[in-house]
Amino acid sequence: MPLENIGNKITSIKVLKNKVVIKLRDESRIELPQEVFTSFYLFKGKVLSEKEIKDIDKQVRIFDLYNYARKIATKRVYSEHKMREKLYLKTDNKIDVNDVIDKLKKNGLIDDSEFVKEFVDFSNNKNIGKNKITAKLIEKGVFYEEINKIEFDEKLEYKKAKSYLDYINKKYDKYNYQAKKDHAMKYLISQGFDTHIASEIASMIDAPKHKDEMNKLKQDFVKTIRQYDKKYSGREFKDKVFQSLLRKGYKMNDVINMWEDKYL
Repeated sequence: MPLENIGNKITSIKVLKNKVVIKLRDESRIELPQEVFTSFYLFKGKVLSEKEIKDIDKQVRIFDLYNYARKIATKRVYSEHKMREKLYLKTDNKIDVNDVIDKLKKNGLIDDSEFVKEFVDFSNNKNIGKNKITAKLIEKGVFYEEINKIEFDEKLEYKKAKSYLDYINKKYDKYNYQAKKDHAMKYLISQGFDTHIASEIASMIDAPKHKDEMNKLKQDFVKTIRQYDKKYSGREFKDKVFQSLLRKGYKMNDVINMWEDKYL
């Protein structure tokens, strides 16, 4: 069988500014970047086998996919998992995605170890606790093997948590001392700190002056009386008022004195 009848012959090659257009005997055409064109030995009259055409097509796909990945990787750091998610929005070809991921790794454009290090350093500078850092890394798709390598310094965690003291004192100033401590602890835990660190830092908040604490008790006492006086009476009414105020962290003796001043 004559060679020209095997495969598909190149009838013309046109080099444009950003691409090369190849026309084949069957009137089909292949458009490919110059970088891909130069990686193949292509010339007018050459007969391309079906496999060669598939190889060219694959290299074009990989080239386009890699360029897209490289472009977004220069704008921000991606974990391997998140980069895969981005690539799968462009193609459902798993082999192509794997090839591009391997190429990105080889060229240092994705590196989960480096990604974790940069993210942890950034989060530490923002005084974010280790539990929140870990949760965010999981959310970003970092593999557990990489997360388990992180070594969090206990002293640094304590220092980061302590940096919130001024903010906490201002944020929860309207609450009585115990409620302020409770809110402080919940807030610190929400920022990713371990319970024992949150508890220790919460114990450092500014203790209010007795006069200020009594003013807060008086305000809450009046609110509580209004809340229960139409629903309860007698001993049940008193119990409800006491339980509510004690839950808010007021001392029993102070609540008793407040009650006696009003009802005795």
